[in-house]
Amino acid sequence: MSNSLTVEVRAALKPLSLSSLYVTVGNDLRGDDGAGPYLARKLKDTPGVNLIDAGGAPENMIESAVSRNPDKIIVIDAADFGATPGEVRLIESEAIPASTLSTHTIPLNLITAIISHDTGAAIVFIGIQAGDVSFGKPLSSAVREAADRVSEVIRGYAAQIKGCCNNA
Repeated sequence: MSNSLTVEVRAALKPLSLSSLYVTVGNDLRGDDGAGPYLARKLKDTPGVNLIDAGGAPENMIESAVSRNPDKIIVIDAADFGATPGEVRLIESEAIPASTLSTHTIPLNLITAIISHDTGAAIVFIGIQAGDVSFGKPLSSAVREAADRVSEVIRGYAAQIKGCCNNA
């Protein structure tokens, strides 16, 4: 596994503006499925990062997301796309039902389609390849390191946007 994120993933993580919304998804009690909540804790209180931690029930955040009127929604979740644990990829929305590992009852692509319909927001899905998602297991070091790299990229973009907008 490489320590860097692909150009494609970095571009997908880039917000369009301060209204772009990062949505993390996952369950801390299910090992690597906790990648999203872990990332949310890393980004909490970061200036310039508009964030919702949807936890294991992303359908519950629809109203909050729509009220923020984002121009872009960047969903980050553990996924199984057959790679090495900790690999990060851009995932096509059509692959979401087969890719997500979380226990949500409504597919993420349907939830984000509702938000996009109401706001006009662009949507991207970022998956972090999970390993063990057994109940009671901790987050693996490979997935933790991947989430840390994603956090660094998002923080960098947030600093750029805040610097841009504060100097205007």
